[in-house]
Amino acid sequence: MKTLIKAKHLYPVTSEPIKKGCAVVQGGQIIAVGKSEEYTDERLQSEGIGKVVDLTSYILLPGFVNAHSHLQLSELRDRFPYQGDYVKWINNVASFNIEHTNGPDEKIVADAIDEMRNSGITAVADIASSADHASALLKSKIKSVVFIESISPLEERAEEESRRAHSEVKKILKAGRRAGLSPHAPHTVSIKLYKLLCDMAKDMDIPLMTHVAETEEETDYIKDGNGAYLDMLKSRNLLPAGFKGTGKRPLELLNGEEVLQGALTTHLNEIGEDDVSLLKSSGGLPIFCPGSMKWFGRDKVMPLDKMLKEGFAPALGTDSLASNGSLSMLDELRAAVEYFPSIARERFIEMATINGAKALSLNCGSIEPGKDADLIAFRADGASDPLDTIFKAKKADIVLLSGRL
Repeated sequence: MKTLIKAKHLYPVTSEPIKKGCAVVQGGQIIAVGKSEEYTDERLQSEGIGKVVDLTSYILLPGFVNAHSHLQLSELRDRFPYQGDYVKWINNVASFNIEHTNGPDEKIVADAIDEMRNSGITAVADIASSADHASALLKSKIKSVVFIESISPLEERAEEESRRAHSEVKKILKAGRRAGLSPHAPHTVSIKLYKLLCDMAKDMDIPLMTHVAETEEETDYIKDGNGAYLDMLKSRNLLPAGFKGTGKRPLELLNGEEVLQGALTTHLNEIGEDDVSLLKSSGGLPIFCPGSMKWFGRDKVMPLDKMLKEGFAPALGTDSLASNGSLSMLDELRAAVEYFPSIARERFIEMATINGAKALSLNCGSIEPGKDADLIAFRADGASDPLDTIFKAKKADIVLLSGRL
């Protein structure tokens, strides 16, 4: 059956907003977009539209796409407050993961997924240690791409870890979900393993995501071979034998090893002009996590304004509840504006919708024919600009997945 959804404001993202707009949905997909007044009773009958959903008091837009999360860390909310020492903080998180190899509390993760959905997130890219660690997400109704994470800095363990990652990816695919690979970062993954995972991603036609250039400590370790990461890896017996600094910045290192082609690159706080050019030449896709950066109190973050000028289409992510106060895309939008008030709010909506969908190759992120009907609505509050309503909202009032509540 065809359904007509009428809205006070329809915000397609990829085209101009439509006052008194509407979308026709059939079989979970959008088949037409237009103005509500065009759909007379005669037209409804002639086109076989059997149901009308009246959202004429609402602003309708595509569901948000969370391009980077770690749901398995959801039980770490408020567990390890950040006190200015990043390596100490990450060491605490690593210790927790080592002690909880059986996976997170599924109920806590399910609640975290509900928190995302309540903010309007209808699709997510999630980093997980294994398929078991992603069990709650695999059971949920929201769209997902589950990236199996690898943390293995010792070259001699690279092949073993690549086989494990391959096995976990196959489990995700067998569950009927999309999968990806995630070498954690250049200080925690050997170049040999990066190359193995990069080749695997190409062979399996799945995406690859990595953290890179997140902290000064990462640059100190990769470029100069010193600093707090060196001490941490040594204390865990994970320091590669004979390790010396490479003389290269993290992004420069990965680009030179040809493992960035088309990769989703998260954080990118510690990069310069040359790094932006390197990322562009490699086809890397930047993902900005403003809420997490705010949680850490970072002043230096991804140069989003320069990224846009260079033609990038950055996406937004929430990161995890270990390093963020919420999993709300609405909070991310507000944090992004705080960091970059000169960037038009329309660009941030694109980052939260179509950019993330394109980065993950998902058929959503805009309201146009052929796209999945993952839609969200906010009750109009009389503001002259619909964006004012969206950017101050605490939650989405209505969330539709494939056209259904």
